[in-house]
Amino acid sequence: MSGNPVKIGNFEKALSIDYSYFDPSFKTLCNEKLWKKADYYEDVLGSDAYLAGNNFNLADVYVFTWMPYIKLLGLYDEIAARPRLEGLLAVTFDPYLFLPKEAIRSVDIFGFAKHHKNFPSQEVGEVNILKLFDHLSLVLLTMHCPSRLIKAALLFSCIVPSLASQCTPSAPKKPRVFLLSDIANEPDDAQSLVRLLVYANELQIEGLVATTSVWLNDTTRPDQMHDIVDAYGEALPNLKKHAPGWPEASYLKGLIASGLPVYGMDGVGDGKDSEGSDRLVKAVDASNEPLWVPVWGGASVLAQVLWHVNATRSPSQIETFVAKLRIYTISDQDNTGSWIRRNWPQLIYIASVHHFNRYAVAAWGGISGEEYYNFPSFSNQEVISPDWIRQNIQSVGPLGAKYPDADFIVEGDTPSLLYLIPNGLSDPEYPEWGSWGGRYGPVTYGEGHYADTVDVLKGASGRTIMSSQATVWRWREAFQNDFAARIKWSASPEFGDAQHAPVVVLNGDTSRKVVKMVVNEEDVIGLDAQESCDPDGGELTYKWWQYLEPSSNNNNPGRDVGRLELSDTNAPIITVTMPSEEVLRAPGRNRHPNEDKHMHLILEVSDGTLISYRRVIFTILGPKTGDEKSSTGKAAEPAVHDEL
Repeated sequence: MSGNPVKIGNFEKALSIDYSYFDPSFKTLCNEKLWKKADYYEDVLGSDAYLAGNNFNLADVYVFTWMPYIKLLGLYDEIAARPRLEGLLAVTFDPYLFLPKEAIRSVDIFGFAKHHKNFPSQEVGEVNILKLFDHLSLVLLTMHCPSRLIKAALLFSCIVPSLASQCTPSAPKKPRVFLLSDIANEPDDAQSLVRLLVYANELQIEGLVATTSVWLNDTTRPDQMHDIVDAYGEALPNLKKHAPGWPEASYLKGLIASGLPVYGMDGVGDGKDSEGSDRLVKAVDASNEPLWVPVWGGASVLAQVLWHVNATRSPSQIETFVAKLRIYTISDQDNTGSWIRRNWPQLIYIASVHHFNRYAVAAWGGISGEEYYNFPSFSNQEVISPDWIRQNIQSVGPLGAKYPDADFIVEGDTPSLLYLIPNGLSDPEYPEWGSWGGRYGPVTYGEGHYADTVDVLKGASGRTIMSSQATVWRWREAFQNDFAARIKWSASPEFGDAQHAPVVVLNGDTSRKVVKMVVNEEDVIGLDAQESCDPDGGELTYKWWQYLEPSSNNNNPGRDVGRLELSDTNAPIITVTMPSEEVLRAPGRNRHPNEDKHMHLILEVSDGTLISYRRVIFTILGPKTGDEKSSTGKAAEPAVHDEL
């Protein structure tokens, strides 16, 4: 084996790297960063720190450390690799040496200090995992030599991007998004657009259209969109250091257009097409995938699109077109919303319904509105305070500088964006499941309008709050911290300078999809999240809890929803026992014993600040008509008159 000499302080050792193990970018990263870091680590560790042996195959250690069998954040199930370490050091692991429960005792995986200035010594030949800088896992190799104990540490920062790439979720299918915004009517649209852009890698953005509303009757302001997207362009090189999938600023600027500068239904009818409505028609037609349309102001552009399609296409073509649309409006902010819902009742349309301009009762107000709208909340209000926003958002990078102060509430339009972020918590196709953007239920079963529903939460004092706003504010601390982390990405040219959300791996699945299982009464299901990891190398905590409200059809989920029995609520591996038949099929008002039962389990994985999720839905099928378990066709049982 041959290699070029690598100078580490006053030492010269040959380091041989087989680049075929790595992405093509790895060699470039090493060439750029290896040399300047070597002297630094020699200074930190002192003259005794150097690579053991004349030759060292970094690729072998890399493959060994990160192969799928190794669980860096949990116990080893097995170690079945034989790394080839040449020179003075030779270490071989027998794949049958360790039993799962004995592995942690056999090799002290986490017994090392976390600070890079404190390397412990062991007079045995072992391979151990060192957690460095609280965000970088490295291999510490030790061996006992006749004359002295040699510490050999792989400390090169060129490994960081490769390590981080091993802790990434599977790429989700990005929701297609076409934004309608009355930007400039008040600051919150600009605030929400800044947030949208730091999540632009998670979405397939297909339109940014400036519109009117009751608050902005006769003008549109696409210039404000251009200004914020320009700032995104400045931040883009940094954003790309932290995650893939970012659209170019030039692409986003090409999506900006306007609707007609008229109010509501005045912009609907023959000859009322606009650049914005034309682009929305083309975006719907361009794919068979659903197109989500967050509406932050008036919906006149959407109304004109539907009028145009209705006037120019056949009934089957109209049905196909409407079936691809998904709308989330921040209440009705002009007179087109009710017209749309009356004429296209099957259109999926999330909208709070209330007295016009009485936003105090709307679910989306849970984003930040408890003081302004005077509704109760248990949520952390510090993370929406002017001081927190100034420190964590406005003072951070070019995008943060475009985030204006609030006039009324902070980011009132943002729930329609949060609803779409693929973080493992939900699926946008099911508004009643609940997500960062709130939870909504059908106004009339069989139709497309979804409106406010309620969640029921109990505070530390024992007080209970039941409200629609709770479906949003219950997640506030999580989505605000996540936003702050991503804004910091926009100002951080190095991956290690900002936080990144944990990756949840559930039963080996690295996707962010909702897990659905069909089970039976009293089944015991095992769930294993121990392979979850933190891209920053931090310790993770786990929280499992049953989300009762999506399983209930009334205001008292604690009474009528079957409970999942969890073996543990804070362990990475748990078992879940399904409710009994007696519990699920008990008669009574609102219990519907013959229906399928769907029980929602939420897993939160946190690094202490940021939270990622997975949802598991257990379905127990209801008895079929004629089945002895079914009450259909039997004599009516005495009704239990529970309150609604």
